[in-house]
Amino acid sequence: MPTYNFKERFVAAIKRGEKNQTIRKTSKRAKVGDMAYLYTGLRTKKCRLIGIRVILSVDRVLVYRRSPGCDMIIVDGAVLSDDAASKFANDDGFGSIDEMVNFFDDLYGLPFNGYVHKFAPRGNSNVENA
Repeated sequence: MPTYNFKERFVAAIKRGEKNQTIRKTSKRAKVGDMAYLYTGLRTKKCRLIGIRVILSVDRVLVYRRSPGCDMIIVDGAVLSDDAASKFANDDGFGSIDEMVNFFDDLYGLPFNGYVHKFAPRGNSNVENA
């Protein structure tokens, strides 16, 4: 039962079903079919459940910047095209690839190696709390 904590900035997009994935440093031993418990404010008095979703996939991801204006996203060894990378960034709650890459650069530094955890969109799960 993987538990994920989200920054407040992502809560509305998760509730609207626009953010259906999260990128993390570890796989958290999450497996396809597991229930993902989505929270904001974990370990604080403001903790609240955003929703419960089914995990659809857990894949390796690499985010890096080859040069200014040339952001790259690789999922399971495949370099995403510009259109696919843009959709990937939108699915993760960002307005653009550049915004997403800057977020990971500020938070972890680049290149970022981790995992993308995709979960069923809101309404496509047998269990839903948000």
